Amino acid sequence: MSYLAYLNAEIFHLSGILSITFCGITMKNYVEQNISTKSHTTIKYAMKMLASSSETVIFMFLGVSTIQSTHDWNTWFVILTILFCSVYRIFGECLVIGEREEDR
Repeated sequence: MSYLAYLNAEIFHLSGILSITFCGITMKNYVEQNISTKSHTTIKYAMKMLASSSETVIFMFLGVSTIQSTHDWNTWFVILTILFCSVYRIFGECLVIGEREEDR
């Protein structure tokens, strides 16, 4: 089923990774009801192991590429990143403070 979602995304020139992700999210509710508890436990821990392994590989590649590659400096990218992070941090803090004040 996920391969079909991937193929459909590729046919329409969309993101295959996102289509597989949303296919998995959608199928989760139906698959859990149709498998045994033992199978559910096995799948759950196998997915955790695969996620941890994938994360390790990604960070290894990220570390290697950080050391080996030449980097281009983009001043506007740095300035806008800091600006947006600051704005959204202030916005998020205002929402949290507003919720707290509303509860009092």
